[in-house]
Amino acid sequence: MNKKDKIYQVLPITKRADGSTIGIPMVKITGQSSGPTLLLTAGVHGDEPEGVRSCLDLISQLDSDQIHGTVLVVPVVNVAAYSMRKRGNSLDDFYYDLNRQFPGSQKGTFTQRLAYKLAEEIFSQADLIVDIHSGGSNIYCARRSIINKDSEENLQLASALGPGWDFISKGAGTRKKINDLTNTAAQMGIPAITIENGGINGRLPDLFNKNVYDNVVAIKNVMKAFNMIDGKPLYSDRLLVMDYEPIMTDNGGLIIFEQSCRIGKEVKKGEKIITVTDYFDNIFEVIEAPYDGILLAIPAQVVLPQGCQIGSIGKIIRRIKPKRGQV
Repeated sequence: MNKKDKIYQVLPITKRADGSTIGIPMVKITGQSSGPTLLLTAGVHGDEPEGVRSCLDLISQLDSDQIHGTVLVVPVVNVAAYSMRKRGNSLDDFYYDLNRQFPGSQKGTFTQRLAYKLAEEIFSQADLIVDIHSGGSNIYCARRSIINKDSEENLQLASALGPGWDFISKGAGTRKKINDLTNTAAQMGIPAITIENGGINGRLPDLFNKNVYDNVVAIKNVMKAFNMIDGKPLYSDRLLVMDYEPIMTDNGGLIIFEQSCRIGKEVKKGEKIITVTDYFDNIFEVIEAPYDGILLAIPAQVVLPQGCQIGSIGKIIRRIKPKRGQV
């Protein structure tokens, strides 16, 4: 299907028993002049609709007559998981989380085949990749980018998101082998970042729409920075590069948010963040900041099981001044 130089297609993965196709929906928007190819992906995790809506809004708003280069948009990578509103495909018993299965396998499970198809047939077309996420059903995330390779190209791409995207986290792929989308792209030599913004307790219309709007503005700013659309890109006054580790509970129970538990705010070592109680309001556990840093994610639920991630704190390792102007 074509809508004024926008090509809509589904890349087939396999077929269901009723004969219908399971595949990857993709939209290709070809500009009227040469330039880089930007790949946008969302819906890698099926409980993260912010990125899906952001991609659909961008498809609607972008005009091929005004684009220099090509934009590839995969609004829902993991259709099966998205249909179930689950992080992963519940029908894949062994390899549930798609974002741990890259680069995939041509002869593997459905989730591994999906990763393989994306890496082999779609990544190879891209010069730049932005993978859009949120906190899903478990946590609420501050606006941030995540890089799995600490390179000048990735930092340049992250800084091009513009004002409000001050936080750059070094992803788990910089510390250990994590087979996620952007780490695989980085190994292929493609500048690639993840962005996170929002989560399940930000799904009321006003906040959800704001998070989607912020994502769309950021992607358009990236396109300006890389000369893909006309206009002057904007930049943050500061960029904070951070390491982070998830904070886990030792005890399950009800959680109480302390005064310092405010997303995107600075916390000091030893500062109380969350208190965990039993059903009689007896205190099980008091969780404190293990170091000075920025609260990047907080729980999206007020009842948590033992050993559950309740968020993360970014430890600032360096401050950098964004390079301004177009690439």
